[in-house]
Amino acid sequence: MKILVVEDNLILAKNIVKYLSLQGMKAEFVRTGETALERVVNENFSLVLLDLNLPGIDGLEVLSKIRKELKNAVFVIILTSSSTSEDIIHGLELGADDYIAKPFDYSVLLARINAVVRRSASDKGDSIEIDDIVVDFSQKKVWKADKEVVLSSLEFELLQYFVRNPWKILSRSDIYENVWGEFESYMFSRVVDIYIGYLRKKLGKDFILTKKWDGYYIKSSNHG
Repeated sequence: MKILVVEDNLILAKNIVKYLSLQGMKAEFVRTGETALERVVNENFSLVLLDLNLPGIDGLEVLSKIRKELKNAVFVIILTSSSTSEDIIHGLELGADDYIAKPFDYSVLLARINAVVRRSASDKGDSIEIDDIVVDFSQKKVWKADKEVVLSSLEFELLQYFVRNPWKILSRSDIYENVWGEFESYMFSRVVDIYIGYLRKKLGKDFILTKKWDGYYIKSSNHG
């Protein structure tokens, strides 16, 4: 896996690259958003670790331009030292696959990277139809009333988990462990709620239902 670390803190950037290299990954770093954009657009990186607080073009602008240029062809995990959730939520809305707050343990960073990659693993070549929604796992595409609905890679993985478990009430911990790959780091996070909101907006407000205190579920006439 080829990873680009975009971080203006030289010591941190070097330490991340060194750690990832010891894990068998090919990692390198740049320190500005402008350089990052040039490298990502013109080279074949699998994943970008993107600091939000960069000189010149900031991380959110870099992320926005990456998604416009490459859609979901490269994974992006944002690195943030922000004490508020505003930048994190904005980053997720722009298409980040995950985030990690500074300071962080390198083993946690590795777990986040592995979780993002694991979510991209090929699924069975099948599809599921739920009411007027069709989910094609082989193409990773979704249609509602015969119109294609564009989802981010993480939105699709979350949707997939729900449609493969119709009627089952899924707790936040279930969702974090099966979609994000871990629970402890997200214990007090609102990320699940945010992404469920995205799916409701795109697929219908009643597509994913809430069972108070217990979690979320979908129901379908197609699944009895």
